[in-house]
Amino acid sequence: MSTSIAIGIASKDPEAAYQRIESAAAEHGYAIERGVESAEADCRMGLNDIVSGFDLTAIAILKAPSTHAAPLAPGIQEELLKWELEGRHVGFFEFLRAVGRSLRGLGSALVVSFAAEWGAGDRVRLSEGSIEELVEKLKRPGNWYMRLYLPQSGRWQDSDEVPLVYVADL
Repeated sequence: MSTSIAIGIASKDPEAAYQRIESAAAEHGYAIERGVESAEADCRMGLNDIVSGFDLTAIAILKAPSTHAAPLAPGIQEELLKWELEGRHVGFFEFLRAVGRSLRGLGSALVVSFAAEWGAGDRVRLSEGSIEELVEKLKRPGNWYMRLYLPQSGRWQDSDEVPLVYVADL
């Protein structure tokens, strides 16, 4: 299962928002697909919930790498894993900062979601803060997943069963 990452904003100028997100994506080797209907079927219903819940007028589905056949982000999963295991640079962090800068003034908040599967009415983990706080959250072990501890074995397990929705101030 791969990760679906969506970026949304409530803006009076959704076309400008899309253009700015597309530009930042291209600069970082990613691409976007516009609108919920372009998302993987496993996530569309849940994405519709946040579009209506946050009055989003533009929602971009990230493709990473840009050549990936589906609007999914396995490249970002790989980056985050290499960060966790080896401390390697993560271009996705710079992408998030670039998107935040480019959308400043176009809306009040940027909504970034991470999901593997997401049905209508599903609960989500909602977090709020700055783009920099999101980057710091993603730098921690498990990144967007829930990290669960298994006391019987003394091991950790990452769970992608509950989507993460992060609302960042612009």
